Amino acid sequence: MTSPRLIIHPNSDLLAKAAAARLLTALIDATSDGREAHLVVTGGGIGTAVLAALAEAPARDAVAWPSIHVWWGDERFLPHAHPDRNETGARRALLDHVPLEGGHVHPMPS
Repeated sequence: MTSPRLIIHPNSDLLAKAAAARLLTALIDATSDGREAHLVVTGGGIGTAVLAALAEAPARDAVAWPSIHVWWGDERFLPHAHPDRNETGARRALLDHVPLEGGHVHPMPS
C-alpha cells in the first residue's frame, strides 16, 4: 500500500491546477482501455476551480469524454439552472465544454 503524502500548494489557483492535472491523468488512464469511468464532482470555490482548470488544460482532449459519467457528491436544493446550484457551476466551468454523452451526466434532482 502506498503511504499518504501531504502536498501543500501556496495558493488556491495552484492547488486547482495541480488537482486538475492529477484528475486529467486519472481520467485518461481510466478510459484508455475503452472502459467507462465515473467522476463525482462537488461545488464550492476549489471544486469549481478544479473543473475550470481541467477545461483549460491543453491535454483535456486526450480524455475519452463520451466514456465518462458525471455524478454530484453534494448539491444545493434549488431550481434547475439556478446560479447557486453546483450543477450550474460545473456545467459552466467544464461540462458544457467537453463532449459528454447526455445520458452520462447525472445531476441531483431539484
